[in-house]
Amino acid sequence: AVLSRGGVDVSLVARGAHLDAMRENGLRIEEFGGDDFTIDPVNATDDPAEIGPVDAVLFCVKMYDTIHAAELCKPLMGNNTMVVTLQNGVESVDMINSVLGAEPSTGPAPGLGQALGGAAYISATIVEPGVVKRNNQMAKIEFGEPDGTISRRATAFAKTLKDAGIETAVT
Repeated sequence: AVLSRGGVDVSLVARGAHLDAMRENGLRIEEFGGDDFTIDPVNATDDPAEIGPVDAVLFCVKMYDTIHAAELCKPLMGNNTMVVTLQNGVESVDMINSVLGAEPSTGPAPGLGQALGGAAYISATIVEPGVVKRNNQMAKIEFGEPDGTISRRATAFAKTLKDAGIETAVT
């Protein structure tokens, strides 16, 4: 939602009542301490094939859904697409790369996997379908290449996040 508010073309993949509410009323963010906002209309679907290839995927599912969700990401993948996993669990990068490929032959980071490891430092709750409430002021995303290099693709995506107002660190 913050990326969208910052002018970035964003598509959300959701399901069930949350998806239905976003389609009908947009996505409402209740910010900690005020400054609430709504993205309406919101580009949301339960079928990633409707979206097509993208520059980046923020991969934010529970670990037990990783393989299934990575399979669903296949229609989102282009030659230069990166997947930034924001999951708890050190296995997520390898799990995602086992499905999406570990050696893209073209793009800005040949030889690196599709997935970059990351962590999101934010506390939020879906208070009702289509409404997310931030529980504190902390909001930061850290991510980077599994081999520890600071790649051009990671740096470019970090700039996109920062330009939208998201505190970011490439590690």
